[in-house]
Amino acid sequence: MKRLMAALCIMGFIITAQSYATDAAKSEANKKQMFRMYMEHIGGVAEYHKILGIVKQQTRQVMDHVLAEKNQLGKKISQGEIDQAVAYSIAELNQWVGKEMDQNEIIDNVFYPVHGSAYSEQDLQTILEFLNSDAGKKYTQQRNLLMRESFQILSEMYIPRMQEELVKIVQSEADKILKDK
Repeated sequence: MKRLMAALCIMGFIITAQSYATDAAKSEANKKQMFRMYMEHIGGVAEYHKILGIVKQQTRQVMDHVLAEKNQLGKKISQGEIDQAVAYSIAELNQWVGKEMDQNEIIDNVFYPVHGSAYSEQDLQTILEFLNSDAGKKYTQQRNLLMRESFQILSEMYIPRMQEELVKIVQSEADKILKDK
């Protein structure tokens, strides 16, 4: 009887542990999905695509540099050949990015471990509710414009004064050094 009770207790524990693990996995999957929506709302996904666009533009520059070196070695390469090589390189890069740097993989493996630990599932739910509200939509629309305008004012009002002060400080330090020589 004791063995039967012990076996039942162990089975109950295993079933409870499996159920808890399944619930935790579902909760984690739900949190990751909410985090992806959060990244979309805050512009993280758009920023990812912007960075990829910059890399693709740099592909042209890298290709031009590499082929210019080849031209210097006496290998004449036409503009048409360069354009074709750039197009092929970008197509290859797109294929590699699709395989190695999938947007969701980047979110899951780069951003989620850092940002996801800062927010609970409930936090993300609350943030998403705000971002989907009228005020949240207005915030999202206005955020970048307001920051640009603020930094423009900052650069007009304070940066010149800071630069003047920096020149004074550097000049003073240079005078001290020259005075001792």
